[in-house]
Amino acid sequence: MSNVAKDIRSGKIVYASDFLDEEWTGLKESSQKGDYKMLCCNADAILKTSLNFTNFFAHYSGECSTAPEHRWHLEAKSLITLTLEKLGVECKEEFSGVSKNNKKWTADTYFEYEGRRIVIEIQNSYQTLKKYIDRQQVYIDSGVECYWLLYQPRFRTLVKSLSRYRLEHDFGGVLPESGSFLPFIES
Repeated sequence: MSNVAKDIRSGKIVYASDFLDEEWTGLKESSQKGDYKMLCCNADAILKTSLNFTNFFAHYSGECSTAPEHRWHLEAKSLITLTLEKLGVECKEEFSGVSKNNKKWTADTYFEYEGRRIVIEIQNSYQTLKKYIDRQQVYIDSGVECYWLLYQPRFRTLVKSLSRYRLEHDFGGVLPESGSFLPFIES
């Protein structure tokens, strides 16, 4: 489920949320296989409407051929994009950039608000603390704020890793007298 696809006929990126219901219905009826391509893997896209009346693009034949992107991840990206667009903020999925150190990055969602450049990364699969830190640094080096939306098991894993890291590196392996070293946890 994605809000964005490429219109092969015009060569432009199109957003499902830009279309009124009548326009979307007309496009669904008139489009043929191959008219739209998914940005993630260039597979044929099909135009659909969810049970909640949300317009979206889906892979024509099942899952993405490049990497299995979980339904939760796809829906989260789409919900972020749609919510921001309803607030009048243009949001792009799978937006790419380059840091001042020439490190390439692709964000799940990207938008600009009041002069701030912001990405929201949606993390469903496991990644190491080092990978979070490295990815965060690339965004910092690009002048971009990055916020993480984590699937619950990933959140637990990350909090445990951060706790161990801070205890070791910031407190020399000794728990502070307050009993807590996480600023969002009161003892």
